[in-house]
Amino acid sequence: MKYAKLKKEWCLRGWNKLPYGIVNHKTGQSSLLTAEVFQAVSACDGIFPFDSVLLSKKQRQWITELVKKNIVEIFDEPSQL
Repeated sequence: MKYAKLKKEWCLRGWNKLPYGIVNHKTGQSSLLTAEVFQAVSACDGIFPFDSVLLSKKQRQWITELVKKNIVEIFDEPSQL
């Protein structure tokens, strides 16, 4: 099994009237996410299996894109946030 986890410098955030965002607390970079992407990234806790049937193919694709953008990392073993 594989496990996905947000990199340490990233965290999910929400603001008044903008509930779905992600922020790099080191650089201040922030991005708004759709509810669907936010939900997928919420599963990137290092414990939830990346290949779980509970994640759709589209959600895995979004997570894979975030791996390419150096926001999420993939592990072979569970890893705490």
